[in-house]
Amino acid sequence: MTGRTFSFISGLTLGATVMLLYAPKKGVETRAVLAKGATDTQRYIQRRTTQVRKTVRNVARKGRKAYRTTASGIAYALEQGRRVLA
Repeated sequence: MTGRTFSFISGLTLGATVMLLYAPKKGVETRAVLAKGATDTQRYIQRRTTQVRKTVRNVARKGRKAYRTTASGIAYALEQGRRVLA
């Protein structure tokens, strides 16, 4: 778990605990607030996961393209070197 993720989850847990201890609302209302917070957090995590997945795909695609370009360049340079030496 990264430091940012750990901090986020720790803050979320601490905030929920403090809210429960000092909640001026009834239990039903407090549970509704917690449920909404959990739903919002789940949506946030899903959005971020989708964004990270897209970023990783793009980086991997660019890496493969750079590899193919470099491999082609090296193969071309080797072929030219062989022609010069032949």
